[in-house]
Amino acid sequence: MKKREMFLFVMLTGISSGFCQGPTTFCNPLDLEYGFRDGLGFHEGADPVCLTYEGDYYLFASKSGGYWWSPDFVRWRKVSPPNLPFANYAPTAVEYKGALYFTASGAGLFKSVRPKEKDSWEIVTPRTSKADPALFAGAGDRVFLYAGCAAGKRRGAPTVIELDPADRFKPVGSAAECVRPLETERGWEVRGNTNQGHGPDRADKEPWIEGSWMNKHNGRYYYQYAAPGTEFDTYGDGVCVSLSPLGPFVYEPYSPFSFKPTGFLPGAGHGATFHDKQQRLWHIATGVIRGVERRVVLFPAHIDGAGRLFAETAFGDLPQYLPGKNPSPEKGNLAGWMELGCGKAACASSEHRGARRAKCAFDASIRSWWQPEVSDSNVWIGIDLGGVKRVCAVQVNFAETEEVRRRTNSLPHDFVQKYRVACSSDGAGWTTVVDRSANGEDRMNAYHELGTPVTARHLRLVDCGTKPGYFAVAGFRVFGIGGESPPEPVTNVRVVRDQTDRRHVRVAWEGGAGSEGVVVRYGVAKDAMHTPFEIRDKTRLDLYSLNAKVSYWFTLDTLNENGITPMPTNPIYVE
Repeated sequence: MKKREMFLFVMLTGISSGFCQGPTTFCNPLDLEYGFRDGLGFHEGADPVCLTYEGDYYLFASKSGGYWWSPDFVRWRKVSPPNLPFANYAPTAVEYKGALYFTASGAGLFKSVRPKEKDSWEIVTPRTSKADPALFAGAGDRVFLYAGCAAGKRRGAPTVIELDPADRFKPVGSAAECVRPLETERGWEVRGNTNQGHGPDRADKEPWIEGSWMNKHNGRYYYQYAAPGTEFDTYGDGVCVSLSPLGPFVYEPYSPFSFKPTGFLPGAGHGATFHDKQQRLWHIATGVIRGVERRVVLFPAHIDGAGRLFAETAFGDLPQYLPGKNPSPEKGNLAGWMELGCGKAACASSEHRGARRAKCAFDASIRSWWQPEVSDSNVWIGIDLGGVKRVCAVQVNFAETEEVRRRTNSLPHDFVQKYRVACSSDGAGWTTVVDRSANGEDRMNAYHELGTPVTARHLRLVDCGTKPGYFAVAGFRVFGIGGESPPEPVTNVRVVRDQTDRRHVRVAWEGGAGSEGVVVRYGVAKDAMHTPFEIRDKTRLDLYSLNAKVSYWFTLDTLNENGITPMPTNPIYVE
Protein backbone atom coordinates (compact mmCIF):
# COMPACT_ATOMS: atom_id res chain seq x y z
CA MET A 1 0.00 0.00 0.00
CA LYS A 2 1.41 3.41 -0.96
CA LYS A 3 2.23 5.91 1.77
CA ARG A 4 -0.51 8.33 0.64
CA GLU A 5 -3.11 5.56 0.61
CA MET A 6 -1.93 4.26 3.97
CA PHE A 7 -2.33 7.73 5.52
CA LEU A 8 -5.88 8.05 4.22
CA PHE A 9 -6.66 4.54 5.46
CA VAL A 10 -5.48 5.40 8.97
CA MET A 11 -7.56 8.57 8.94
CA LEU A 12 -10.71 6.77 7.87
CA THR A 13 -10.43 3.80 10.23
CA GLY A 14 -9.30 5.87 13.20
CA ILE A 15 -12.63 7.68 13.53
CA SER A 16 -15.09 4.83 13.13
CA SER A 17 -16.24 4.78 16.73
CA GLY A 18 -17.34 7.10 19.49
CA PHE A 19 -19.95 9.24 17.71
CA CYS A 20 -22.81 8.07 19.92
CA GLN A 21 -20.92 8.52 23.17
CA GLY A 22 -21.05 12.31 23.40
CA PRO A 23 -18.48 14.74 22.00
CA THR A 24 -15.04 13.25 21.52
CA THR A 25 -13.34 16.19 19.80
CA PHE A 26 -12.61 19.91 20.07
CA CYS A 27 -11.42 22.50 17.58
CA ASN A 28 -9.36 25.63 18.14
CA PRO A 29 -10.15 28.24 19.22
CA LEU A 30 -11.80 26.70 22.25
CA ASP A 31 -15.58 27.05 22.48
CA LEU A 32 -15.86 29.30 25.55
CA GLU A 33 -17.99 32.25 26.65
CA TYR A 34 -15.29 34.86 26.11
CA GLY A 35 -15.47 38.24 27.82
CA PHE A 36 -16.44 41.34 25.85
CA ARG A 37 -14.10 44.33 26.08
CA ASP A 38 -16.33 47.35 26.58
CA GLY A 39 -14.86 50.44 24.94
CA LEU A 40 -12.72 48.36 22.56
CA GLY A 41 -15.50 46.50 20.83
CA PHE A 42 -14.39 42.89 20.77
CA HIS A 43 -14.22 39.69 22.77
CA GLU A 44 -10.98 38.64 24.39
CA GLY A 45 -9.51 35.59 26.07
CA ALA A 46 -5.76 35.20 26.48
CA ASP A 47 -2.85 34.22 28.75
CA PRO A 48 -4.63 31.01 29.80
CA VAL A 49 -3.86 28.69 32.69
CA CYS A 50 -5.50 25.28 33.09
CA LEU A 51 -5.15 22.77 35.92
CA THR A 52 -7.05 19.97 37.62
CA TYR A 53 -8.42 20.40 41.12
CA GLU A 54 -10.62 17.97 43.06
CA GLY A 55 -11.23 15.92 39.89
CA ASP A 56 -12.30 18.85 37.67
CA TYR A 57 -10.57 21.13 35.18
CA TYR A 58 -10.22 24.84 35.98
CA LEU A 59 -9.42 27.35 33.24
CA PHE A 60 -8.39 30.97 33.78
CA ALA A 61 -7.87 33.58 31.04
CA SER A 62 -7.32 37.34 30.90
CA LYS A 63 -10.29 39.70 30.68
CA SER A 64 -12.86 36.90 30.87
CA GLY A 65 -14.91 38.24 33.77
CA GLY A 66 -14.42 35.00 35.69
CA TYR A 67 -13.03 31.51 35.24
CA TRP A 68 -14.46 28.18 34.09
CA TRP A 69 -14.60 24.68 35.51
CA SER A 70 -15.49 21.44 33.76
CA PRO A 71 -15.61 17.73 34.63
CA ASP A 72 -14.79 16.65 31.06
CA PHE A 73 -13.39 19.58 29.03
CA VAL A 74 -16.74 19.78 27.19
CA ARG A 75 -19.27 21.33 29.58
CA TRP A 76 -17.74 24.53 30.95
CA ARG A 77 -19.42 26.44 33.77
CA LYS A 78 -18.39 30.02 34.43
CA VAL A 79 -17.76 31.37 37.95
CA SER A 80 -17.40 35.11 38.59
CA PRO A 81 -16.30 35.80 42.19
CA PRO A 82 -16.90 39.49 42.99
CA ASN A 83 -13.63 39.94 44.88
CA LEU A 84 -11.17 38.49 42.33
CA PRO A 85 -9.29 40.99 40.10
CA PHE A 86 -10.60 39.91 36.70
CA ALA A 87 -9.74 43.31 35.19
CA ASN A 88 -6.06 42.44 35.60
CA TYR A 89 -4.13 40.57 32.93
CA ALA A 90 -2.47 37.16 33.21
CA PRO A 91 -4.35 35.25 35.91
CA THR A 92 -2.54 32.29 37.44
CA ALA A 93 -3.54 29.53 39.84
CA VAL A 94 -1.92 26.62 41.64
CA GLU A 95 -3.01 23.89 44.03
CA TYR A 96 -1.12 23.88 47.32
CA LYS A 97 -1.92 21.62 50.29
CA GLY A 98 -5.51 21.01 49.20
CA ALA A 99 -6.42 24.61 48.38
CA LEU A 100 -6.48 26.60 45.15
CA TYR A 101 -4.48 29.84 45.12
CA PHE A 102 -5.01 32.65 42.60
CA THR A 103 -3.34 35.90 41.61
CA ALA A 104 -2.98 38.12 38.54
CA SER A 105 -0.82 40.99 37.33
CA GLY A 106 -0.57 43.65 40.03
CA ALA A 107 -2.95 41.79 42.35
CA GLY A 108 -2.86 40.15 45.75
CA LEU A 109 -3.03 36.44 46.52
CA PHE A 110 -6.38 34.68 47.07
CA LYS A 111 -7.33 31.21 48.35
CA SER A 112 -10.34 28.88 48.02
CA VAL A 113 -11.15 25.28 48.88
CA ARG A 114 -14.57 25.52 47.14
CA PRO A 115 -13.79 27.32 43.86
CA LYS A 116 -17.09 26.28 42.27
CA GLU A 117 -18.71 28.80 44.65
CA LYS A 118 -18.19 32.42 43.70
CA ASP A 119 -18.14 33.67 47.31
CA SER A 120 -15.54 31.16 48.51
CA TRP A 121 -12.39 33.18 47.87
CA GLU A 122 -10.51 34.82 50.74
CA ILE A 123 -7.55 37.13 50.47
CA VAL A 124 -4.27 35.77 51.79
CA THR A 125 -2.14 38.84 51.23
CA PRO A 126 -2.76 42.19 49.53
CA ARG A 127 0.85 42.21 48.36
CA THR A 128 1.02 43.38 44.75
CA SER A 129 2.59 40.92 42.34
CA LYS A 130 4.51 41.81 39.20
CA ALA A 131 3.15 41.61 35.68
CA ASP A 132 2.43 38.16 34.22
CA PRO A 133 2.79 36.10 37.41
CA ALA A 134 2.99 32.30 37.52
CA LEU A 135 2.70 30.35 40.77
CA PHE A 136 4.56 27.04 41.12
CA ALA A 137 4.32 24.51 43.94
CA GLY A 138 6.03 21.44 42.54
CA ALA A 139 9.11 21.27 44.75
CA GLY A 140 7.99 19.67 48.02
CA ASP A 141 6.39 22.21 50.32
CA ARG A 142 8.05 25.15 48.61
CA VAL A 143 6.21 27.78 46.55
CA PHE A 144 7.69 30.06 43.91
CA LEU A 145 6.53 33.12 41.99
CA TYR A 146 7.76 33.69 38.42
CA ALA A 147 6.82 37.09 37.02
CA GLY A 148 7.77 40.12 35.00
CA CYS A 149 8.03 41.42 31.45
CA ALA A 150 11.03 42.64 29.51
CA ALA A 151 10.18 45.15 26.83
CA GLY A 152 12.33 46.66 24.11
CA LYS A 153 15.25 48.80 25.18
CA ARG A 154 14.48 48.34 28.86
CA ARG A 155 16.07 44.92 28.44
CA GLY A 156 14.81 43.59 31.73
CA ALA A 157 14.07 39.96 32.50
CA PRO A 158 11.35 37.90 34.17
CA THR A 159 12.42 36.76 37.62
CA VAL A 160 11.72 34.03 40.17
CA ILE A 161 11.49 34.36 43.93
CA GLU A 162 10.55 31.90 46.64
CA LEU A 163 7.47 32.58 48.80
CA ASP A 164 6.99 31.62 52.45
CA PRO A 165 3.61 29.86 52.94
CA ALA A 166 4.04 30.07 56.71
CA ASP A 167 4.21 33.87 56.60
CA ARG A 168 1.38 34.86 54.25
CA PHE A 169 3.48 33.92 51.21
CA LYS A 170 5.92 36.77 51.68
CA PRO A 171 9.05 36.73 49.46
CA VAL A 172 12.09 34.87 50.71
CA GLY A 173 15.55 36.05 49.68
CA SER A 174 16.28 37.85 46.43
CA ALA A 175 14.75 37.47 42.99
CA ALA A 176 16.79 35.71 40.32
CA GLU A 177 16.60 36.30 36.57
CA CYS A 178 15.05 33.55 34.44
CA VAL A 179 15.81 34.51 30.83
CA ARG A 180 16.88 37.57 28.85
CA PRO A 181 15.94 38.28 25.25
CA LEU A 182 18.56 37.52 22.62
CA GLU A 183 16.87 38.32 19.33
CA THR A 184 20.21 38.68 17.54
CA GLU A 185 20.51 34.88 17.78
CA ARG A 186 16.93 33.71 18.38
CA GLY A 187 14.98 34.53 15.26
CA TRP A 188 11.59 33.71 16.78
CA GLU A 189 12.12 36.44 19.39
CA VAL A 190 12.30 39.19 16.75
CA ARG A 191 9.14 41.29 16.64
CA GLY A 192 6.75 41.23 13.71
CA ASN A 193 4.37 38.80 12.03
CA THR A 194 7.29 37.20 10.19
CA ASN A 195 10.05 37.84 12.77
CA GLN A 196 11.60 40.57 10.60
CA GLY A 197 10.81 43.58 12.75
CA HIS A 198 7.83 45.86 13.22
CA GLY A 199 6.92 49.43 12.45
CA PRO A 200 8.44 51.77 9.85
CA ASP A 201 11.19 50.04 7.92
CA ARG A 202 10.82 47.09 10.33
CA ALA A 203 13.18 48.90 12.67
CA ASP A 204 11.52 47.73 15.90
CA LYS A 205 12.98 44.28 16.46
CA GLU A 206 13.42 43.99 20.24
CA PRO A 207 10.90 41.57 21.77
CA TRP A 208 8.65 41.49 24.75
CA ILE A 209 9.69 38.60 27.00
CA GLU A 210 6.73 37.68 29.22
CA GLY A 211 4.22 34.99 30.18
CA SER A 212 6.19 32.81 32.62
CA TRP A 213 5.25 29.22 33.42
CA MET A 214 6.97 26.31 35.18
CA ASN A 215 6.77 22.52 35.07
CA LYS A 216 8.87 19.84 36.73
CA HIS A 217 9.71 16.55 35.02
CA ASN A 218 12.21 13.88 36.07
CA GLY A 219 14.01 16.23 38.44
CA ARG A 220 14.38 19.01 35.85
CA TYR A 221 12.57 22.34 35.93
CA TYR A 222 11.15 23.61 32.62
CA TYR A 223 10.80 27.39 32.71
CA GLN A 224 8.61 28.63 29.85
CA TYR A 225 8.23 32.18 28.49
CA ALA A 226 6.55 33.99 25.60
CA ALA A 227 7.95 36.23 22.82
CA PRO A 228 8.04 38.44 20.75
CA GLY A 229 4.72 40.17 21.60
CA THR A 230 1.08 39.20 21.94
CA GLU A 231 -0.04 41.16 18.86
CA PHE A 232 2.07 39.14 16.44
CA ASP A 233 1.34 35.92 14.53
CA THR A 234 4.72 34.68 15.75
CA TYR A 235 3.67 34.80 19.41
CA GLY A 236 5.14 31.58 20.80
CA ASP A 237 6.65 29.98 23.88
CA GLY A 238 10.29 29.11 24.48
CA VAL A 239 11.78 27.00 27.25
CA CYS A 240 14.81 27.00 29.54
CA VAL A 241 15.81 24.14 31.85
CA SER A 242 17.45 23.97 35.28
CA LEU A 243 18.06 21.48 38.07
CA SER A 244 16.61 24.01 40.53
CA PRO A 245 13.35 26.01 40.49
CA LEU A 246 15.49 29.10 41.15
CA GLY A 247 17.81 28.46 38.22
CA PRO A 248 20.17 29.22 36.68
CA PHE A 249 18.20 28.37 33.55
CA VAL A 250 19.76 27.21 30.27
CA TYR A 251 18.01 28.13 27.02
CA GLU A 252 16.86 25.08 25.06
CA PRO A 253 17.99 25.29 21.40
CA TYR A 254 14.82 23.63 20.09
CA SER A 255 12.80 26.65 21.26
CA PRO A 256 10.19 27.77 20.55
CA PHE A 257 8.47 24.62 21.74
CA SER A 258 5.00 26.09 21.07
CA PHE A 259 4.79 27.99 17.78
CA LYS A 260 2.05 28.43 15.16
CA PRO A 261 2.58 31.56 13.06
CA THR A 262 0.16 30.59 10.26
CA GLY A 263 -3.24 28.99 9.69
CA PHE A 264 -6.85 29.86 10.46
CA LEU A 265 -5.88 31.29 13.86
CA PRO A 266 -2.15 32.00 14.30
CA GLY A 267 -0.35 32.31 17.62
CA ALA A 268 0.54 29.83 20.37
CA GLY A 269 2.21 31.95 23.06
CA HIS A 270 1.81 32.91 26.72
CA GLY A 271 0.36 29.63 27.84
CA ALA A 272 0.60 26.92 30.45
CA THR A 273 1.55 23.26 30.26
CA PHE A 274 -0.61 20.95 32.37
CA HIS A 275 -1.53 17.31 32.94
CA ASP A 276 -5.00 16.02 32.15
CA LYS A 277 -6.74 13.50 34.41
CA GLN A 278 -4.84 10.67 32.72
CA GLN A 279 -1.52 12.47 33.36
CA ARG A 280 -0.92 13.33 29.72
CA LEU A 281 0.58 16.71 28.93
CA TRP A 282 -1.23 19.56 27.14
CA HIS A 283 -0.28 23.13 26.33
CA ILE A 284 -2.96 25.81 26.48
CA ALA A 285 -2.00 29.12 24.87
CA THR A 286 -3.03 32.38 23.19
CA GLY A 287 -4.20 32.62 19.57
CA VAL A 288 -4.06 36.06 17.93
CA ILE A 289 -6.82 37.62 15.82
CA ARG A 290 -5.61 41.23 15.85
CA GLY A 291 -3.95 43.33 18.52
CA VAL A 292 -5.27 42.19 21.89
CA GLU A 293 -8.32 40.53 20.32
CA ARG A 294 -7.32 36.98 21.19
CA ARG A 295 -8.63 33.49 21.85
CA VAL A 296 -7.63 30.38 23.83
CA VAL A 297 -6.06 27.46 21.93
CA LEU A 298 -5.06 23.96 23.06
CA PHE A 299 -2.45 21.48 21.79
CA PRO A 300 -1.17 18.07 22.91
CA ALA A 301 2.28 18.28 24.48
CA HIS A 302 4.95 15.83 25.55
CA ILE A 303 8.50 15.52 26.80
CA ASP A 304 10.41 13.10 24.63
CA GLY A 305 13.14 10.62 25.55
CA ALA A 306 15.79 13.31 25.11
CA GLY A 307 14.02 15.53 27.64
CA ARG A 308 12.70 17.96 25.01
CA LEU A 309 9.32 19.62 25.61
CA PHE A 310 7.05 20.06 22.58
CA ALA A 311 3.52 21.25 21.85
CA GLU A 312 2.06 19.60 18.75
CA THR A 313 0.78 22.67 16.89
CA ALA A 314 1.00 21.31 13.31
CA PHE A 315 -2.51 21.03 11.80
CA GLY A 316 -3.74 22.61 15.04
CA ASP A 317 -6.72 24.22 13.27
CA LEU A 318 -8.31 20.81 12.59
CA PRO A 319 -10.53 18.86 15.02
CA GLN A 320 -8.63 16.86 17.60
CA TYR A 321 -9.55 14.42 20.33
CA LEU A 322 -10.42 15.90 23.69
CA PRO A 323 -8.20 15.34 26.72
CA GLY A 324 -8.90 11.84 27.99
CA LYS A 325 -10.22 10.48 24.67
CA ASN A 326 -6.94 9.42 23.07
CA PRO A 327 -4.50 7.23 25.04
CA SER A 328 -1.48 8.71 23.19
CA PRO A 329 -2.28 12.23 21.92
CA GLU A 330 1.41 13.03 21.54
CA LYS A 331 1.64 10.35 18.80
CA GLY A 332 -1.13 11.93 16.73
CA ASN A 333 -4.32 13.51 17.99
CA LEU A 334 -6.17 14.53 14.82
CA ALA A 335 -9.69 13.14 14.48
CA GLY A 336 -9.08 12.56 10.75
CA TRP A 337 -11.53 15.23 9.58
CA MET A 338 -10.32 17.76 7.04
CA GLU A 339 -11.80 21.15 6.19
CA LEU A 340 -14.27 20.65 3.32
CA GLY A 341 -15.46 24.17 2.52
CA CYS A 342 -12.25 26.12 2.11
CA GLY A 343 -12.34 28.03 -1.18
CA LYS A 344 -15.58 26.40 -2.36
CA ALA A 345 -18.51 28.24 -3.97
CA ALA A 346 -20.24 30.39 -1.32
CA CYS A 347 -23.51 32.28 -1.40
CA ALA A 348 -25.50 34.41 1.04
CA SER A 349 -28.75 36.27 1.45
CA SER A 350 -26.83 39.55 1.06
CA GLU A 351 -23.34 41.03 1.32
CA HIS A 352 -22.72 44.22 3.26
CA ARG A 353 -22.07 46.99 0.72
CA GLY A 354 -20.65 44.32 -1.56
CA ALA A 355 -17.40 44.26 0.47
CA ARG A 356 -17.93 41.70 3.22
CA ARG A 357 -18.29 38.85 0.76
CA ALA A 358 -19.66 35.39 1.50
CA LYS A 359 -16.35 33.82 0.44
CA CYS A 360 -14.63 35.51 3.39
CA ALA A 361 -16.28 32.97 5.71
CA PHE A 362 -14.50 30.14 3.84
CA ASP A 363 -11.00 31.54 3.23
CA ALA A 364 -9.10 29.75 6.03
CA SER A 365 -8.63 32.97 8.01
CA ILE A 366 -10.43 34.20 11.13
CA ARG A 367 -9.46 37.78 10.29
CA SER A 368 -11.84 38.30 7.37
CA TRP A 369 -15.58 37.92 7.63
CA TRP A 370 -18.90 37.92 5.82
CA GLN A 371 -21.53 40.39 6.90
CA PRO A 372 -25.11 40.74 5.61
CA GLU A 373 -26.77 44.03 4.82
CA VAL A 374 -28.33 45.65 7.88
CA SER A 375 -31.71 45.70 6.09
CA ASP A 376 -31.60 41.95 5.39
CA SER A 377 -34.54 40.30 7.19
CA ASN A 378 -33.81 36.72 6.13
CA VAL A 379 -30.11 36.28 6.89
CA TRP A 380 -28.22 33.15 5.81
CA ILE A 381 -24.91 32.04 4.32
CA GLY A 382 -24.25 28.79 2.46
CA ILE A 383 -21.55 26.65 0.89
CA ASP A 384 -21.52 24.16 -1.98
CA LEU A 385 -18.93 21.47 -1.20
CA GLY A 386 -18.74 20.50 -4.87
CA GLY A 387 -20.00 17.00 -4.26
CA VAL A 388 -21.60 14.85 -1.58
CA LYS A 389 -19.23 14.58 1.39
CA ARG A 390 -19.28 12.94 4.81
CA VAL A 391 -19.71 15.82 7.31
CA CYS A 392 -18.70 15.14 10.91
CA ALA A 393 -18.52 18.58 12.57
CA VAL A 394 -18.99 22.30 11.97
CA GLN A 395 -17.48 25.34 13.64
CA VAL A 396 -19.18 28.75 13.56
CA ASN A 397 -16.81 31.63 14.25
CA PHE A 398 -18.54 34.98 14.62
CA ALA A 399 -16.97 38.44 14.21
CA GLU A 400 -17.78 41.85 15.64
CA THR A 401 -18.88 44.16 12.84
CA GLU A 402 -17.36 47.59 12.29
CA GLU A 403 -20.66 49.09 13.43
CA VAL A 404 -20.41 47.21 16.73
CA ARG A 405 -16.82 48.35 17.21
CA ARG A 406 -17.76 51.98 16.64
CA ARG A 407 -20.69 51.91 19.07
CA THR A 408 -19.26 49.82 21.89
CA ASN A 409 -19.50 52.46 24.63
CA SER A 410 -23.30 52.49 24.30
CA LEU A 411 -23.80 48.75 23.86
CA PRO A 412 -24.95 46.37 26.57
CA HIS A 413 -23.11 43.07 26.77
CA ASP A 414 -25.91 41.17 25.09
CA PHE A 415 -24.12 39.13 22.46
CA VAL A 416 -26.21 36.01 21.93
CA GLN A 417 -25.96 34.11 18.66
CA LYS A 418 -29.14 32.34 17.54
CA TYR A 419 -28.86 30.14 14.47
CA ARG A 420 -29.45 26.82 12.74
CA VAL A 421 -27.17 24.77 10.50
CA ALA A 422 -28.95 22.78 7.80
CA CYS A 423 -27.61 20.41 5.16
CA SER A 424 -28.81 19.09 1.84
CA SER A 425 -27.62 16.67 -0.81
CA ASP A 426 -29.40 18.43 -3.69
CA GLY A 427 -30.00 22.01 -2.54
CA ALA A 428 -33.74 21.43 -2.37
CA GLY A 429 -34.54 19.29 0.68
CA TRP A 430 -32.90 20.52 3.91
CA THR A 431 -32.28 18.83 7.25
CA THR A 432 -31.32 20.71 10.41
CA VAL A 433 -28.17 19.26 12.01
CA VAL A 434 -27.47 22.02 14.57
CA ASP A 435 -30.22 24.01 16.28
CA ARG A 436 -29.15 26.98 18.41
CA SER A 437 -32.28 29.00 17.67
CA ALA A 438 -33.07 29.22 21.40
CA ASN A 439 -29.48 29.84 22.44
CA GLY A 440 -28.95 32.14 25.42
CA GLU A 441 -25.14 32.14 25.56
CA ASP A 442 -22.44 34.26 23.95
CA ARG A 443 -20.36 31.66 22.08
CA MET A 444 -18.26 33.42 19.44
CA ASN A 445 -16.43 30.24 18.39
CA ALA A 446 -19.03 27.50 18.66
CA TYR A 447 -17.94 23.98 17.72
CA HIS A 448 -20.50 21.27 17.00
CA GLU A 449 -19.49 17.64 16.63
CA LEU A 450 -22.43 15.92 14.94
CA GLY A 451 -23.85 13.03 16.94
CA THR A 452 -24.09 11.07 13.68
CA PRO A 453 -22.12 12.14 10.59
CA VAL A 454 -24.25 13.18 7.61
CA THR A 455 -23.72 13.06 3.87
CA ALA A 456 -24.30 16.41 2.24
CA ARG A 457 -23.21 18.68 -0.57
CA HIS A 458 -24.79 21.93 0.61
CA LEU A 459 -24.70 23.49 4.08
CA ARG A 460 -26.46 26.63 5.22
CA LEU A 461 -26.08 28.75 8.36
CA VAL A 462 -29.33 30.59 9.12
CA ASP A 463 -29.79 33.50 11.54
CA CYS A 464 -32.69 32.80 13.91
CA GLY A 465 -33.04 36.10 15.73
CA THR A 466 -29.56 37.34 16.61
CA LYS A 467 -29.67 41.05 17.44
CA PRO A 468 -29.61 43.08 14.18
CA GLY A 469 -26.07 44.08 13.24
CA TYR A 470 -24.48 41.31 15.35
CA PHE A 471 -24.56 38.46 12.83
CA ALA A 472 -21.20 38.39 11.02
CA VAL A 473 -19.26 35.20 10.30
CA ALA A 474 -15.45 34.98 10.26
CA GLY A 475 -15.39 31.24 9.64
CA PHE A 476 -18.18 28.78 8.84
CA ARG A 477 -15.97 25.72 8.87
CA VAL A 478 -17.16 22.30 7.73
CA PHE A 479 -15.15 19.24 8.75
CA GLY A 480 -15.36 15.71 7.46
CA ILE A 481 -14.06 13.32 4.82
CA GLY A 482 -13.76 14.30 1.18
CA GLY A 483 -13.77 10.72 -0.02
CA GLU A 484 -11.30 11.11 -2.87
CA SER A 485 -7.50 11.03 -3.11
CA PRO A 486 -5.14 12.95 -0.84
CA PRO A 487 -2.76 15.31 -2.65
CA GLU A 488 0.45 14.29 -4.35
CA PRO A 489 3.62 14.89 -2.33
CA VAL A 490 6.02 17.72 -3.04
CA THR A 491 9.14 17.12 -5.11
CA ASN A 492 12.48 18.82 -5.69
CA VAL A 493 12.63 20.37 -2.21
CA ARG A 494 15.45 22.87 -1.63
CA VAL A 495 16.42 24.37 1.71
CA VAL A 496 19.01 27.17 1.65
CA ARG A 497 20.22 28.86 4.81
CA ASP A 498 21.27 32.50 4.75
CA GLN A 499 24.87 32.48 5.99
CA THR A 500 24.83 36.25 6.56
CA ASP A 501 21.83 35.85 8.89
CA ARG A 502 21.47 32.25 10.02
CA ARG A 503 18.06 33.00 11.55
CA HIS A 504 16.75 33.03 7.96
CA VAL A 505 16.18 30.07 5.64
CA ARG A 506 14.46 29.76 2.24
CA VAL A 507 12.47 26.61 1.46
CA ALA A 508 11.30 25.94 -2.11
CA TRP A 509 9.53 22.98 -3.69
CA GLU A 510 7.64 21.69 -6.70
CA GLY A 511 4.80 19.23 -7.19
CA GLY A 512 2.02 18.65 -4.74
CA ALA A 513 -0.71 18.24 -7.37
CA GLY A 514 -4.17 18.42 -5.86
CA SER A 515 -2.99 20.09 -2.66
CA GLU A 516 -4.72 23.02 -0.99
CA GLY A 517 -1.64 23.88 1.01
CA VAL A 518 1.77 22.81 2.22
CA VAL A 519 2.92 22.53 5.84
CA VAL A 520 6.65 23.02 6.29
CA ARG A 521 7.86 21.43 9.53
CA TYR A 522 11.32 21.70 11.01
CA GLY A 523 13.21 20.82 14.17
CA VAL A 524 16.55 19.98 15.73
CA ALA A 525 16.29 16.23 15.01
CA LYS A 526 14.57 13.87 12.58
CA ASP A 527 12.19 12.81 15.35
CA ALA A 528 11.62 16.37 16.57
CA MET A 529 10.26 18.35 13.59
CA HIS A 530 7.44 20.02 15.49
CA THR A 531 7.58 23.64 14.29
CA PRO A 532 5.06 24.24 11.45
CA PHE A 533 4.40 26.87 8.77
CA GLU A 534 1.25 26.41 6.66
CA ILE A 535 1.50 27.89 3.16
CA ARG A 536 -1.22 28.20 0.51
CA ASP A 537 -0.87 29.15 -3.17
CA LYS A 538 2.94 29.36 -3.01
CA THR A 539 5.92 27.17 -3.72
CA ARG A 540 8.43 29.08 -1.61
CA LEU A 541 8.74 30.06 2.02
CA ASP A 542 11.14 32.46 3.71
CA LEU A 543 11.18 31.93 7.45
CA TYR A 544 13.14 33.95 9.96
CA SER A 545 12.48 32.09 13.20
CA LEU A 546 15.59 29.89 13.50
CA ASN A 547 18.16 29.91 16.27
CA ALA A 548 21.36 31.09 14.61
CA LYS A 549 23.69 28.55 16.21
CA VAL A 550 21.48 25.50 15.71
CA SER A 551 21.27 22.99 12.83
CA TYR A 552 17.86 21.80 11.60
CA TRP A 553 15.93 19.12 9.74
CA PHE A 554 13.07 20.01 7.37
CA THR A 555 10.14 18.10 5.90
CA LEU A 556 7.01 19.12 3.95
CA ASP A 557 3.45 17.75 4.06
CA THR A 558 0.70 18.51 1.55
CA LEU A 559 -2.97 18.63 2.49
CA ASN A 560 -6.41 18.86 0.96
CA GLU A 561 -9.94 17.90 1.97
CA ASN A 562 -9.09 14.22 1.57
CA GLY A 563 -6.06 13.97 3.81
CA ILE A 564 -2.43 14.78 4.49
CA THR A 565 0.51 13.43 2.48
CA PRO A 566 4.01 13.34 4.00
CA MET A 567 7.13 14.11 1.98
CA PRO A 568 8.23 10.71 0.61
CA THR A 569 11.97 11.35 0.92
CA ASN A 570 14.09 11.64 4.05
CA PRO A 571 14.08 14.98 5.89
CA ILE A 572 16.51 17.59 4.64
CA TYR A 573 19.36 18.62 6.93
CA VAL A 574 20.87 22.11 7.01
CA GLU A 575 23.87 23.16 9.06
